[in-house]
Amino acid sequence: MAKSGVIVAVVGGIVVSLTLFSMFVLHDMNALEQAEGHLHQLQRQAEECTQRAGAREKQLSSTVESLKSKRNDVCQKQSTALVQALQGEVEKLSRRLEATTAPGESSDSARDNPQGRWTDGKSSFDLPEHICDFERFNGPEWFKKQGCSGETCSGKMPTKPTVFTGMMDDWGGMQMNWTYEMMADMYGSVHIELFDEWEQAGGVLGYAVAGKSGGSAFQVRDVVRKFRDEHFMGEHEDFYCGAVDSKTNKDRNGSPPHGRVSVDCKMSLCCQMKGAGIIKVPKWLEGDSFPTGESFSFSPSGGGFAMHAHSAAWLGLVHGEKAWFVEDPTKIDPSRPYYDKVLPQILNARGFAKQVMQLPVAKRPWFCVQRKGDLLYLPDAWWHATLNRGDFSLAFGTKPTWFNTEFKKAGSVDARYNKGDVIASETVKKQSTALALKIEKATTVKDLSQLATLVIDATRQELSRERVSPNDRDRSRAGGNAVAAAATLCIAAKGLERRNIVRINTAPWQVKNEDEALLLDWLRNAKAYNKDSSACKEVLGAERWDKLTPAPV
Repeated sequence: MAKSGVIVAVVGGIVVSLTLFSMFVLHDMNALEQAEGHLHQLQRQAEECTQRAGAREKQLSSTVESLKSKRNDVCQKQSTALVQALQGEVEKLSRRLEATTAPGESSDSARDNPQGRWTDGKSSFDLPEHICDFERFNGPEWFKKQGCSGETCSGKMPTKPTVFTGMMDDWGGMQMNWTYEMMADMYGSVHIELFDEWEQAGGVLGYAVAGKSGGSAFQVRDVVRKFRDEHFMGEHEDFYCGAVDSKTNKDRNGSPPHGRVSVDCKMSLCCQMKGAGIIKVPKWLEGDSFPTGESFSFSPSGGGFAMHAHSAAWLGLVHGEKAWFVEDPTKIDPSRPYYDKVLPQILNARGFAKQVMQLPVAKRPWFCVQRKGDLLYLPDAWWHATLNRGDFSLAFGTKPTWFNTEFKKAGSVDARYNKGDVIASETVKKQSTALALKIEKATTVKDLSQLATLVIDATRQELSRERVSPNDRDRSRAGGNAVAAAATLCIAAKGLERRNIVRINTAPWQVKNEDEALLLDWLRNAKAYNKDSSACKEVLGAERWDKLTPAPV
């Protein structure tokens, strides 16, 4: 029994041990399986991570390649732009070489202007077109920001020259490709006034001729021929635009038209274009204008005005381009560095544009090029001169009365309330070049000696720049300064004779005193510089002018 008990105990112990062993084994196997599961999970995660890393690497590689491609594109564009810029400079230099003339020669006028260069009527040149000293705004947005339109904007207009865009989009003329042929076809039979270069309103030389009130009448087709084929440097300008009251048959001034073609719509290019919607007053600028307050011009390449001033105005450009030379009315006087080059109211812009723009910024007038669709606003009495480019320029504008707050308050057309013209008149009085004023105030011939010296010197400098002798009778056309100088000297002589200060004698042996000798010297200089002066023929008489012997310059 004792043995049996021992055996049973031993067997029981073995069973218990085996059971415990099995439990431990099963536990370890479960742990192993769990470990293997974790391992497989880690392996999958590692594989997924590797895959993601690979995809990310591919993505980054693609991005890098894209950036490299974009960089190459940018470099290519920059290189192309640089090449084009260099080519442009080469072309400019080539044109300059082509335009260069040898001593005693003068190049043909670039009337068709295929390279888009500026011309003085004899040769072409460049101006710094990237410069614009005026502020520039989108017109509709500017007026919206001001919260006004038309007369409600009185007192809110800019105080400095400003270019507005987007205000001429509904003008019919903006959609047309203007040419001389189109102008002749559409309006060839219309009669318009044509002013010679010396008698343009801007130069006011015409105003110094007693009794002269208008230009000569031509049909548009004849004007086209004169601009295109005869290199005529005058222009058509219209300040009435056919504005005659049908009931009273009087113009804005309350006067009868006196045969002026511009105050008959049937003979007014401006009036007919307005009726056709080719030109119009933008809705933001609507309102009454001053007497002779509309401004319509049709002018050739190289044409333009001398420095002049008037009340505030706007001008929209339908065709061509205009270079503007502008100065603050408080700053233009003989002390300015450019004064002897510009000679306000005397020299047209074609004679001084190139030289003035070579001066430092602080020593030249404000400058900007107006292009098709630009509307230019000038405040009261700002002095300005223009030079046209393209086959011709076509422009329209007005002088709204509400630009002047004093005038608006007065409720009258009395010019005394036109602040702009009052300021302009005061600044004109300060100029040594105010010809009409100086003629009326003169008591002797010598009172005009300073002005005569200025215009003669300006012409001599012009001839020196052209490298052409004034005695060279083969010169095709007189320069801008020569045209203005001859007109100035002849008008001065006629004005002094009209006031009985001196008598004009055209031969040395007829001269009786010092005043007559001085006057004869001016006239002989005038003929030396411009023997075909239309101004001198008109104010002195063709016969008297033809008998005059030019000075040996």
